[in-house]
Amino acid sequence: MHWNIPKKPLIAVIDDEKSIRHGLSSLLRAVGYEVILFESAEAFLDYPLIHDIQLNILDLKLTGISGFELFKVLKDMKVDIPTIFISGNVEQSMINELNQRGGLLFLQKPIDIDRLLREIESIF
Repeated sequence: MHWNIPKKPLIAVIDDEKSIRHGLSSLLRAVGYEVILFESAEAFLDYPLIHDIQLNILDLKLTGISGFELFKVLKDMKVDIPTIFISGNVEQSMINELNQRGGLLFLQKPIDIDRLLREIESIF
């Protein structure tokens, strides 16, 4: 007999802070999501199965290519992954531009976990 087991949504966490990556990974796995972690935009762009990712949680201020630049590169590549942005400090003008470009949500660090989970649930 062949069982058709539903695949869990795959969420990418892209943040250069190890503690943020691992904290979000633990949280998201605990509520039933598959998670893949990236410490940089460059590592994310090198991932061969990028089209399997169903949601990005993306830090705006990454070392190397910024999260903001990564989001624009993905849009230019026609890779349309819903994205929740996180950052410790960002200007309102950048938040406005992200929203205009299709960003879902911006969360200030420390992250409001309840709000994050509600947003993710609304996506899936």
